[in-house]
Amino acid sequence: MRGFIKNYKPFAGKEHVNILLLGPIGTGKSSFFNTLDTCLSSSDAVKRRAGAGSETHSYTTMFHVYRLESEETLKFRICDCRGIESARSIPTEDVLAILDGHIKSGYEVRTSYKYTFPRFTCQDDIGQLVLLSKTDQCVKVLESQIHKTFLSTDVKKSVESFAHSFGLPVSSVLPMKNYCTEVLKQTEVDILALFNLKQILGVANDSLANLVENDDDED
Repeated sequence: MRGFIKNYKPFAGKEHVNILLLGPIGTGKSSFFNTLDTCLSSSDAVKRRAGAGSETHSYTTMFHVYRLESEETLKFRICDCRGIESARSIPTEDVLAILDGHIKSGYEVRTSYKYTFPRFTCQDDIGQLVLLSKTDQCVKVLESQIHKTFLSTDVKKSVESFAHSFGLPVSSVLPMKNYCTEVLKQTEVDILALFNLKQILGVANDSLANLVENDDDED
């Protein structure tokens, strides 16, 4: 999986793809970036480049674009926004501008009171996946045996329940465990994070293929 990610090239010769992290406060968006940063690093230490907040306070107040590196800069960027508060969201026009690469890192993303993200992504062929984070906190056996994530019936039920509630295919909900209190890398955590990143990059290429196909149809 690490080899696939290092050699990943966006569809249709694009320079890179933007992966936007959106979600409520405290769900682990910045922690997911830190986990990817850690597992792709040659260091054994857990990295904390993106500040992470709590369940009630968003550490991230501005839009940040992070580039991940292995031996060289990888062909995707992680875009991190402030956490969505109760009944609030990020305006659709800001999200579209971010995904198109038109908003610079450091921009203070506004909030609105209408959550429209899932609907507009489906309409515009922008791929979406859900990271079901903190599975290790919900299923006790995973606290010490994260490799059993896909064998857990409790995780399976949570994935199916979430997918059903939001009208998404089960395959689009990915269970995830981020680095949190750990100070050293763990192979099991790295494998799960790399697996999920591989799925994300696959969906990104599918989305680019759809956009190219739609452009061809309009010509």
